[in-house]
Amino acid sequence: MKTLKELVELATQNNRICPKPTAWLKLCAVIGKDKPNDELTPLILGAWDSEDEDKQERLMKQIHFAYTQPDPIRDKFIKVLCSLTEDNWHHR
Repeated sequence: MKTLKELVELATQNNRICPKPTAWLKLCAVIGKDKPNDELTPLILGAWDSEDEDKQERLMKQIHFAYTQPDPIRDKFIKVLCSLTEDNWHHR
């Protein structure tokens, strides 16, 4: 299993900001944060115009939240995050 530090490094390497909308929604569905009006909902659709810093901060909060979840949820989140290809990421 990857450490929290390794997940943060994975999510920020190569000037990554956050997953692109479809991939981000899939990732957040794993932790049940894919519905509107949740503080951890991905910044997609109308919120995609948010600043890159806000998107990256939201992703970091989601990673930290996922890391505190029971093993099956945490492990699935990590698997989905690690499976994203470079094309699935929004970059600076």
